[in-house]
Formats: sequence, C-alpha cells, structure tokens
Amino acid sequence: MARIADRERLDPAIAALRTAIVSDIPLAPAWGQPANRPHLPRLTGPADFHALPAGRPLYVYGSGRGGRIVLGELSKHAHLRATALLDSHSTGTALGLPLLRPADLPADHLRDGIFIIASEHLSAMTRTLRAAGAVHIHDATPHIRLYTALPG
Repeated sequence: MARIADRERLDPAIAALRTAIVSDIPLAPAWGQPANRPHLPRLTGPADFHALPAGRPLYVYGSGRGGRIVLGELSKHAHLRATALLDSHSTGTALGLPLLRPADLPADHLRDGIFIIASEHLSAMTRTLRAAGAVHIHDATPHIRLYTALPG
C-alpha cells in the first residue's frame, strides 16, 4: 500500500483527480472498454465511497487487482464492510472474503445490496448483475484507474 500512497502523493494528475479539479473532463474508456459502456454511478474517489449507504450488503464484483484496490478503499471507511466478492465462475474464498457467484445471492440482497464492479469487464458484469436482479450497481473503474498504469 505504501507504493500506492507514494504514487498518489507524487503524481499531479492523481492529485488533481482526487481534488476534483478536473472532474468535468470525462475519462476515456478503461482497459479497452467500448465507448458505449453502461451508465452506472461512478466511484471516482474517497468521497464517492463515503457516500455509499451503511447497513446494506456490499459486494465487490472482481477478485483481481481491481478488487484489491476497491477493498483497500473500503477499509478506509468504517461504515462500509464488504459482504463477499463475486466471480462469474469460481466460488470459495478470495482476499479473506467469501467468493460467490451472482446467481447464488438471495433475492433480498440483489434488491437491496450495493454492487461495486471492480474489473475491466464492466459491460459483461453489468449484464450479469442486471440479469440476476441486482439494482444498485456502481462502477469503480475511475477509482481503479488512479492506481493502474494503462498501456499506450
């Protein structure tokens, strides 16, 4: 985590995004995403995470690098605790949390839970969550991009 903190401290572009100086500039599609990506509430920084409601099931869809970055941000907000990680294919445990498939979630969690997509597969994961009945879906791609070196 020290490496991420150093990058955040030293990189003026990250500092500008964190302080919302350039918040009116739209971000390009991440990780090769098509320009017609789903319209979801975007989590761009700590204030967006802090605004998420407490007391509801919270799921992070993606157990790779993006999931680790999102879990790191969630740990900074005492009122937010991840219920589980989601994966389209695997179950078990990952990063110290249960690893579940969206189709295995109870209907009340799909209706009332908060779902944070932490992966480059935003469009496919959004379709999967909506097909399962999820309502409150958020895009963490802008936040993840602050910590990820993009090719090109």
